[in-house]
Amino acid sequence: MLEKFFKRPLHVSTLRNSRCGPLLEGFAKKLYQEGYARVTARNYIRVATLLIGQM
Repeated sequence: MLEKFFKRPLHVSTLRNSRCGPLLEGFAKKLYQEGYARVTARNYIRVATLLIGQM
């Protein structure tokens, strides 16, 4: 689902292959199902990536 919000394949691949990849995929899927706008979902995913990285 990350590809629904990010156009660059390398960026999608980087997110998927990170230690939080499965969590981000699930989060992206939920945002897509709930109908979040692309820009909003991208921002939420970016923040989630930063927060998970802090743990």
